Amino acid sequence: MKKYLYILFTLILLLMICACGQEDVDDAHVSNAETADHIDSVEETEPIQEELIQEAEANAPAEDESDMIQEAEMNAPAEVETVILPEEEKTVYEAYMAANVGYLYAYFDYDNDGKQELYLRSDTYGGVWKYADGGLKKVDGGKISEKYMNGLEWNEIEENDPDDSTNSEEMVHEGVYVYVDQNPYGEDNFWYVDENAFLSQYGFGESDPFYEYALPDGSMRLVLYYDEATGLGCGLRYYQRDPDEWTTSGVYGFSFMGLEETDLWTDRLDVDYTKFESCWGTIPSFIEEENIEYDDAGRVAHYEAYGPIDGERVCVLNMYYEYDDNGMLRQRRYYHYPLAFSTTSQYWYSYFDELGRLEYEDIYLTHGSLEHYYIYTDEGDEPAYSLSLDNNLGSWMPTFAQF
Repeated sequence: MKKYLYILFTLILLLMICACGQEDVDDAHVSNAETADHIDSVEETEPIQEELIQEAEANAPAEDESDMIQEAEMNAPAEVETVILPEEEKTVYEAYMAANVGYLYAYFDYDNDGKQELYLRSDTYGGVWKYADGGLKKVDGGKISEKYMNGLEWNEIEENDPDDSTNSEEMVHEGVYVYVDQNPYGEDNFWYVDENAFLSQYGFGESDPFYEYALPDGSMRLVLYYDEATGLGCGLRYYQRDPDEWTTSGVYGFSFMGLEETDLWTDRLDVDYTKFESCWGTIPSFIEEENIEYDDAGRVAHYEAYGPIDGERVCVLNMYYEYDDNGMLRQRRYYHYPLAFSTTSQYWYSYFDELGRLEYEDIYLTHGSLEHYYIYTDEGDEPAYSLSLDNNLGSWMPTFAQF
């Protein structure tokens, strides 16, 4: 009996296990069917969703490109900035360096105005210059040295080929060196790449000159610009020299504001350039010998006087005269022995116009030279204006006056 009960119990248990397995299979079928139905539903709705997304993107406001760039820059890894010279500044410094070597350049905000500016320095000449207003402005090298000389990475400027300069038969003074102590703009620009760059800073770039002067050989000596309404003036002083071994040429600039008073012309009214005397109006008592040469027309062409100085016989006075075809005095070249008088005015060259009026004087001074230009506006005997240029070691300091 127990045996039959055990068999019956086993059969019931098997039937229950089979029933549970069939239920799981049915559930799996139902799940698979639902998944298939869901996939079919997604496939049917995808085109609709894509259309909605495209429409939304089309109607969405465009993102600001600058914001995108700014965000990209903020997220970009930090890099060391490489400064590239603007073409204008590159032109200026390259032209300046053409005649100078041993320079370095760097950009920094020395004035604390938020603007990076070009600076040049020279270990050879001990100077620092700043690029400003089309030219180079000399700045306080001491302060620059203390603050920046050792703290900045200065870039080296390539040196010129020595054969291009030192061995050349012609040496050219590059650019325009300018004395602007009276500059109304308050800038101490002292070098410009060319004449037009200098004149443009004063508003005379397209103007006709107020006055010009050329030497008897035709070489230009002075070009003057002046605005009578404002009193602003500037000028270019050219020079050409012809030593035995090489030629040098170039141009200096200057500026001024307003007219000044002068008694210059009064001092020149009573001068007799044909008299054999010193520039001080004196005749040395120790002169022992005088020689006078005359030209074919009987005019004095050369005068010289000799006398003892410190036990040595020397030429104390020496003067040359030149005349035009009409017999008008056009030039006198004067020299005196410095120990007999002084080094001041040791050389004094005077030039006259076709009416015999004094027009230009070039006078030697210990620190350089002094030049006087007498400007006539009519055929009268007295000038309307005068310009004096005191050349103090290359700084041409102007005094402009009206009579």
